[in-house]
Amino acid sequence: MDEVEELIKELKGEDGKIRRSAAKRLGEIKDERAVPALIERLKDENEGVRVNAAWALGNIGDASAVPALIKASKNGSKNVRRCAASALGNIGDASAVSILMELLFRDKEWVVREYAGWALGAIGKPAIPELLEALKDKHYPVQVRAADALEKVVKKFSTMEELEEIEKGISDYSTELREGHPDKTTLINAQIEIASVTREIAQKKDELAPRRDLLLDDKPKPPKRGRGVYQTVRRATSR
Repeated sequence: MDEVEELIKELKGEDGKIRRSAAKRLGEIKDERAVPALIERLKDENEGVRVNAAWALGNIGDASAVPALIKASKNGSKNVRRCAASALGNIGDASAVSILMELLFRDKEWVVREYAGWALGAIGKPAIPELLEALKDKHYPVQVRAADALEKVVKKFSTMEELEEIEKGISDYSTELREGHPDKTTLINAQIEIASVTREIAQKKDELAPRRDLLLDDKPKPPKRGRGVYQTVRRATSR
């Protein structure tokens, strides 16, 4: 029996501390054989076991865990919902966008909304509208996570068209935000985070744009004439 098999056996034991430790270790090993047993532990009576099981499943990254993690994100405790959202982001399956949107807008705990925003950013482009909307959240940590997630999405882009699309979306959103007259603190914080995302877009555009100095180097250049050549010509013509 190897370590993974031993840990899976410990997951089924009576001691909650041992089950919690086994779940964490399996997440560190990242062996897909543990996925079914970890999914089962999402229903464990011990909250710590459920939290570690969700974290481990996200670390392993097997998409077969997505339905169970979605269920855990709806019905679990605050910490379980937070870890389930994070795990869904790590796995990166687009089928999780819907539940993450729900957590982002409706969960009563800001920390869960915060992690849902990050997870949407990890999933990528389909989540952009929801992340822009999250910048209106009254809790600044949620705004920061949403901006961080948008920056993460921007880094994944590989074409100017994608960057220009999100740039236009942010510009339109900024106008709507100002016209919506949110409270002053929310508006200022949102503008700070928008500026951060805009800088990331500009940096990415610079990376993708052809360098002007390289383009200039491609042009034919006239041969350099040294001083000696000039003096020789001058002497020859003066005779």
